[in-house]
Amino acid sequence: KESRLGGNSAKATSGMNAVSTRAQYERGIEDSYLKLKEDTQKVGKNMGDPKLVDLLARFSTSAIEFLNEFGLRLTDISQCGGHKEPRTHRCPPASTGQPLPVGFTIIKQLQAGIKGIPSIQVITSAEVIGLLWEETNAGMGRRVFGVQYSEAGGPPVSLEGSAVVLATGGITYDRSGGSLLAEFAPNLCTLPTTSGSHADGKGIRMGREIGAELVHMDKVQIHPTGLVNPKNASILTKFLCPESLRGSGAIMVNNKGKRFVNELGNRAYVTQHIFEHCDEYEGKLDSGREQKVAYMILNEEAATLFGKSTLGFYQKMGQVTEFEDATSLCLQLGIPLQTLTDTLLNYTASATTGTDEFGKTVFPVKRIRSTEKLYVAIVTPVLHYTMGGLKIDSSAQVQWLRPDGVRDSITGLFAAGEVTGGVHGNDRLAGNSLLDCVVYGRLAGKRAATCLSRDSVVTPALSKHDWTPLRLRHKVCSGTPLQPSSGDLYELSFELPSASSEVGLEPGGSVEVRAVVNGEQIIRKYSPVSRPDETGHIDLWLRLSASRGTMSRHLFFLQPGETLEFRLLDQPTPLSLSLSPDSVHRQEEQRPQYIALLAAGPGIAPLLQVLREIVHMGVPFKHVLLVWAVNRSGDLIIFKSIIDQFMLSNTNIHVRYVVEDSAMAGQGHVSTGSIDETLLRSVLVNTFPTDISSKILICGSRNMCRDTKLTLNGLGYPNESVFSYL
Repeated sequence: KESRLGGNSAKATSGMNAVSTRAQYERGIEDSYLKLKEDTQKVGKNMGDPKLVDLLARFSTSAIEFLNEFGLRLTDISQCGGHKEPRTHRCPPASTGQPLPVGFTIIKQLQAGIKGIPSIQVITSAEVIGLLWEETNAGMGRRVFGVQYSEAGGPPVSLEGSAVVLATGGITYDRSGGSLLAEFAPNLCTLPTTSGSHADGKGIRMGREIGAELVHMDKVQIHPTGLVNPKNASILTKFLCPESLRGSGAIMVNNKGKRFVNELGNRAYVTQHIFEHCDEYEGKLDSGREQKVAYMILNEEAATLFGKSTLGFYQKMGQVTEFEDATSLCLQLGIPLQTLTDTLLNYTASATTGTDEFGKTVFPVKRIRSTEKLYVAIVTPVLHYTMGGLKIDSSAQVQWLRPDGVRDSITGLFAAGEVTGGVHGNDRLAGNSLLDCVVYGRLAGKRAATCLSRDSVVTPALSKHDWTPLRLRHKVCSGTPLQPSSGDLYELSFELPSASSEVGLEPGGSVEVRAVVNGEQIIRKYSPVSRPDETGHIDLWLRLSASRGTMSRHLFFLQPGETLEFRLLDQPTPLSLSLSPDSVHRQEEQRPQYIALLAAGPGIAPLLQVLREIVHMGVPFKHVLLVWAVNRSGDLIIFKSIIDQFMLSNTNIHVRYVVEDSAMAGQGHVSTGSIDETLLRSVLVNTFPTDISSKILICGSRNMCRDTKLTLNGLGYPNESVFSYL
């Protein structure tokens, strides 16, 4: 849409987060992806999608290495607000001393890297009108196969392809009555922004028009430090004052000359303190709202740490003013000299002891004197970033809710950057924006490249004879997401070779996985929890241990990006007895009318496939019951919301959760106990006839399956009605 590439990314100045980098190593900084993940979730109030946050932090090192391939040197590091360690990387000045803004430099180098590649065409000054898409799978699917756009207001042009990646940015510029900002965060429409006019939410709107799911749309970040230019204070779009300015030792005072905040606190914290402790500025926005402002002060040492050449850029733009000393500063800005002098003395004393009244413990500059040269920037809170947007999965594929309530991927549609939601949660950690663009931009590009064209014949991704290596795309623990422990339940999602591929498995079926551990070939059988016709991935749900079983230990330590070999298991499934097309289309009196699914622990996997297939078929049964027994209430986390949605959307589906502990007893169909005769009598006997009109599927441990089947036989249910996964 714009005449040049980059958007808001080209404006980024603070840097890009990364851990375990060469630059950190050379400075003796001990950091890890777990620390970055924890900081990201803390700032986001644990609202970020755990698997998306994990990949963001885990792939930060490779993101820096990827940029290095384009000749980028992100070797300067600062510690921005909300971080445990210095990890925000930016470009050092050029050999001439000229500043190299990190966002602009990244865009420039990447653009140079693709120049001259015949298969890549860049079209500027063109506006996308909408997505080209179609319904598939009898209305249960969506496929995107291109875009319609217009150049310079000309006629619409259709451009078809196997996939589309949206990287259209956020919503913080458009203030019109029908804007997404007015719809989801109307209370913020009077604040200025750092975004240009391109941040109008067009990509989010296009996705929404074809049914894409939105998430966290009311979460809009207010950055505490937008730069106020005294000569043009009313302008809507303001320059961003880099986070690294505070990370280099700048302090913040109000118009009374008093510090009021830990300058290295996260953005929401600093913003709130500006609103609470600062006064309004004389300049006004076009909207007429007066702005609370603070004064950011640096001495020569802090200016050098930040980069004198970069600071000089802001001076030339009229955003930063240089003063001989505190006296001249106070005279021009109207700040009480004695108060500011006392503030600087108190700051120096606190820096010497290593802590202050605001909880600050990191002091990049230990001493600021009232008699030395000082630099000042006037700052005000501004709308800076949209945490909400299109919901994506761990392959950066856009999600939607099907008519039956099942969340699924939109074939051929991917997204990365600010147009997406769910990565950051309630608020974004400084330096994670560029990281988000690189990590999820790369994932989106890689998966989009595997999509097949509309006229391609899609063949099953797995076979019964050949082994196929699949890449682990995410791994989520149902216990403590930040520090999983041995024995927890995990969801492991593997990418199929093509984002358009299906597994090729019958519902309720199983796969074999193979790994070579210490020179020994290990093969195990597992039942996926993903439906066979879900495209692009296959998901397992397993209890993993670092100390029990060779394969369990191998999977416990398997990391996203690593591979495991798969093939289909050649065995009959219970669906041939109860849910096959032939069975479903028989006369009502000739096929099962009552379906019971009895699962214990990870035994939910094949039965969740069955339940999903039943929902997909439109629930052609009088009564469907799922009983799921687990050891701990926490084990329900991964799938309870999905199962509950099935129950809410289909009156014929009934669910009973059974847990050994009492943490969730009485909540949402949860009771204590186990699958025993007493429970089976209460949920089956008065509803399920003891004849072939009932079909009961059992999956759990060998002992559970055996004992439950014997109990059912004792209650009068014949062997023909019972299928056990043994």
